[in-house]
Amino acid sequence: HNNNHNHNHNHNNRDPVAIQTYPLQGGAARRQRKAKRASETAKSIGTPFPTLFWLCHPAICRAIGELEQLGYVTSLQQRLNQCPDSVELFLNAHQQYATLRWSTLEVQHRTILEQNDGMRKVLQESGIAGTNFCLDQTPHIKCLHAHYAHYRSGGNNPVGLWIHQLLQKEYPDVIL
Repeated sequence: HNNNHNHNHNHNNRDPVAIQTYPLQGGAARRQRKAKRASETAKSIGTPFPTLFWLCHPAICRAIGELEQLGYVTSLQQRLNQCPDSVELFLNAHQQYATLRWSTLEVQHRTILEQNDGMRKVLQESGIAGTNFCLDQTPHIKCLHAHYAHYRSGGNNPVGLWIHQLLQKEYPDVIL
């Protein structure tokens, strides 16, 4: 199964901003080899890849990388922690992401994963960027790229929206 599933929201009607991946057989080759040595399930269907939407536009990736280097993961986490309505939207975004990722798996892959609790949890119960989230606490923001890819792929993600607003303000030359 090819890991690239489809693309989302074309950049200026030309280049994709994000692609949707298949939740198995992804990640670095080193990670895949390690998982296949450790698990019969991984040998048969591939390794879990929790990032469903992958940001792929080079200029936007660079700009978001700069935002991360400037400390925006921390400042957006602080903003999130201070806004209960956004926390609720953020938790819902994680839950919807996990549900969508699980639903994109082929039936036979879901059946096999249901026999391997560790791999199943990665794909069925983790949120954006593989975040472990719990509905009674605010999850940590792990990767701005992942939140923005989710937002640009139609996800109702307050952190992705804030990143979009930051990009518009701080990087006006980058066509979003």
